[in-house]
Amino acid sequence: MKTLSVKRGFTLIELLVVVAIVAMLASVILVSLSSARTKAKNARVMSDMSQIRYHLENIITNAGSYFNTNGLTATVDAYASTDLSALTTDIATYGGTNFAIRHPADAPAATPPTSVRSYAIVATLPDGTNYCIDSGGRVSVPAAGAAVLFATLSSVVTIACP
Repeated sequence: MKTLSVKRGFTLIELLVVVAIVAMLASVILVSLSSARTKAKNARVMSDMSQIRYHLENIITNAGSYFNTNGLTATVDAYASTDLSALTTDIATYGGTNFAIRHPADAPAATPPTSVRSYAIVATLPDGTNYCIDSGGRVSVPAAGAAVLFATLSSVVTIACP
């Protein structure tokens, strides 16, 4: 009499197919995680820039001016030096580049203003796009190489995002 043998387990081909499918799924997940990391870094840099804007708005409330012709005023430094320093370091840590706070004293003018009531915060995000927030509350994503806008009206220089 002949006995039937029962096979247990998987063949080598079946195991290799399963391993290949798992490897493909893992690669898809890793690619999507990479883009999620970049988006998270972008969000962190934009958040830091918004916090800088918040600090500058508090400064204008308390000090009456953001900057003088030499940059941040002594009053601004007293209110914000630690906070702004930590935020600008954080922007660099998360991949923000070309970061600057531009103000009308930077404008190409014969007589720069002595009291500055406008500004623009600009940076290149980790994904390579540019980001700008100005004192008027405007947020924009200017094209590469676009400069902030300087406007003079009745000897008052203002600045805005493009």
